[in-house]
Amino acid sequence: MASTTKEVLTDLSPVIKVYTDGTVERLFGSPHVPPSPEDPTTGVSSKDVAISPAVSARLYLPKLTHPTQKLPVLVYYHSGAFCLESAFSFLHHRYINLLSAEAKALVVSVEYRQAPEHPLPAAYEDSWDALQWVCSHVLDQTLFEKDQWITNHGDFARVFIGGDSAGGNIAHNIALQAGSESLPGNVKIIGGILSHPYFWGSSPIGNEPKEDIEQNFVYRLWLFVHPSAPGGIDNQLINPLADGAPSLSGLGCSKIFVCLAEKDQLTSRGLVYVEEVKKSGWKGEVEVAVVEGEDHCFHIYGPETETPSAKNLIKRLASFISTEINEFFLRSLNPSDGLEKAIYVRVPLGFRRLREYNIALLAKQSWRVAMNPDTLLHQGLVDCWPAALAKWRRANGFNHWAPVVAPGLTRSILSIGPKCCSVTRKWQRLSPWSVVGGGIDQGGILARGR
Repeated sequence: MASTTKEVLTDLSPVIKVYTDGTVERLFGSPHVPPSPEDPTTGVSSKDVAISPAVSARLYLPKLTHPTQKLPVLVYYHSGAFCLESAFSFLHHRYINLLSAEAKALVVSVEYRQAPEHPLPAAYEDSWDALQWVCSHVLDQTLFEKDQWITNHGDFARVFIGGDSAGGNIAHNIALQAGSESLPGNVKIIGGILSHPYFWGSSPIGNEPKEDIEQNFVYRLWLFVHPSAPGGIDNQLINPLADGAPSLSGLGCSKIFVCLAEKDQLTSRGLVYVEEVKKSGWKGEVEVAVVEGEDHCFHIYGPETETPSAKNLIKRLASFISTEINEFFLRSLNPSDGLEKAIYVRVPLGFRRLREYNIALLAKQSWRVAMNPDTLLHQGLVDCWPAALAKWRRANGFNHWAPVVAPGLTRSILSIGPKCCSVTRKWQRLSPWSVVGGGIDQGGILARGR
């Protein structure tokens, strides 16, 4: 009798096996679960959408405080070594429900193609396509039917990307791509979350194994998922520190949060990555957290996500998403300036009182926001009173530009609306702002929350 035992071609236990007949056996992972109209634990709603014939996603919408509420958008890339798990798997579904509820964010969890059936760079291509699809919702016309959750509740001035392990690696590479290629509608990425990012290289760092380097599991796994990678383990996609890799100064976001775990063998390289970003000349802000006593992706793969460490990390991730700082150009309209000049004003849009008291940006009377106010209003960035807005427009001869309000900063600041005085007094009493720059004329950061 002929043997029915299949011959193993590639054995990467305890993760995956490939047999000579082409069969793929995934040895680790959680089962797929359906989306839920309302998660019983978090109240988050979820649904699945098709982005393209090759790419799909699961969308998560937290409970809304009002029907037109705008939320930050997180485009998320799941973990799984580029060959395991799914946006639809139980572990990631549970995790994103918790994160969406805590951050009050609309999450797009991307189902990208996986190796070995679809070797890299397929996952990177799918992840970029998914981000483009999300950002395309800001456009008036698209070649696809827009998703109503994204259209009605997505705040395109608060777009984040993020992922865990392989997903953290993807987030890094997508941020680099966004630094060199424009997204639809010129949408900008505010922040990137790199949680336990899957980076490696041929030169050991820290506690990485220094012998039999090519036999290391992380090394072998990369060659399995990207067998044609130029440079092998020192390809720029897996080793952002390699010679010839793109400069980290080109990261196309305003801030990043790198999450690491003390017992994770990827942590040493993650810490060096953080230092290299800081030294690169990148103008953004870097935050790093190393969770003591924990291992790789503990907040997802642990038997429970309700441990103190997991809950604290999810809260930190949520805070990173909900307290973002955004940048806006202001243009001088003063003819005496000669050439039109532009500056930045940075405002923490996630600060809840900012929206509560109808306060949006800082603006001088001779400056205007270099963005259509209808877009600002649509994105929930500017709340102003129609009568005062019309009066200001008539007085200044502008038909298409909106004024904005700055509490507690009355000199050279245009204040509109009958609530300005009372709002300013209340704001000053709360003291959430401090002036850290000279004035709008000098540009730079004018004010920040504290």
